Amino acid sequence: MRKILVVVLMLVAVAGRAQDTKLQLLPVAVKKEVLTISGTLTDAASHKPAAGVRLQVSQFSAAITDADGKYTLKVPSYDAVVLISGEGYGNRQEALKGRKVLNLQLLDESATTSTNQVTLPTGSVFRINTPASVQQLEVNGWSQPDEMPDALLQGRVAGLQVIRRSGMYGAGASLFLRGYNSLYATNKPLIVVDGMIYDDNEYGNSLVANTIVNPLSLIDAKDIDNISILKDASSIYGTKGANGAIIITTAHTTDPATKISFGSYSGFSEAPESLPVMDAHQYRSYLNDVLKSRGLTSTQIDAMPFMNDNPAGAGYYTYHYNTDWQRKVLQNSYTSNYYLKVTGGDNIATYGLSMGYMKNPGVLKATDLSRYNTRFNAEFNFSKKFTGFANLSFAYNEQ
Repeated sequence: MRKILVVVLMLVAVAGRAQDTKLQLLPVAVKKEVLTISGTLTDAASHKPAAGVRLQVSQFSAAITDADGKYTLKVPSYDAVVLISGEGYGNRQEALKGRKVLNLQLLDESATTSTNQVTLPTGSVFRINTPASVQQLEVNGWSQPDEMPDALLQGRVAGLQVIRRSGMYGAGASLFLRGYNSLYATNKPLIVVDGMIYDDNEYGNSLVANTIVNPLSLIDAKDIDNISILKDASSIYGTKGANGAIIITTAHTTDPATKISFGSYSGFSEAPESLPVMDAHQYRSYLNDVLKSRGLTSTQIDAMPFMNDNPAGAGYYTYHYNTDWQRKVLQNSYTSNYYLKVTGGDNIATYGLSMGYMKNPGVLKATDLSRYNTRFNAEFNFSKKFTGFANLSFAYNEQ
């Protein structure tokens, strides 16, 4: 028993000594200094305070400007990068570079700068952080409700040639990035809509091929959030992207507040005035003089079937119609366009639902275009590291 007691006491002593050693090895907590920056954000155009703008350092802190545009933001160091975003303003990132006071003027979201975000197949990045030759166009379909998506690009992107095929509604345009590469092979850039390659085999295969339909007429311009033009997409899509890529992102929402947008447009198209032309009798007299000038005799001219003025003769009515083909072909038309969009959600899921109807008879008969379209986009936050997206659309065109 004495030996057992001695052993137990020795074990307790050793355990206590080890505990003392562990206590001595514990690190001493050092209180870190809290670093903050402050400043004022203003509107670059009106020079008024920009209220309600969000500033954040990724995975560290965030702040919102007050009614005077002022803010105070905690930062891990004075070399951090601050991300700035606000409704009506373009997203921006600003490196502190040792500054403790950061006063900025914010540009409108339609302005194009090197700090704008662009949408790539891999996600949304700041333009200054990508080596790719890319340009993004913010589309405002509400200002041009009747335009096709390809026609909206005309004259707005450097290096992109947009040539409208005709004046017929819905005909679209031919798109060429950095010129023409082939006469018989395709010259068209790859079209990607919400990450999915858009199958446009009937879009026109070469410079000498005819254009049958325009698949982009299935997309309502009011559904488009932005269009990114990637001038060299071979590294992403292989040979399909040899002529570049046009990446279309339809409208998504990150604001959980419910918003309802409705638009109704109408227009009247008047047929052009008729050109003064000859009727059948006047044209036969003119043709008679032309044939005489070619050396034909009166007998030879009268023997021609279209010169027969006898109602009982064969083929008389074939050549004696006085049809005004301009009145038969041209018409006045009334255009209508209706659009409804609902966005909203919560911190778990956000959604956007849109429905539209468009009817354009055209001033030339048999060139009318009717479209029914529905689109549903949603984003789900299942967890911090697991999200899901749903992009569904239905469109019906009758042309």
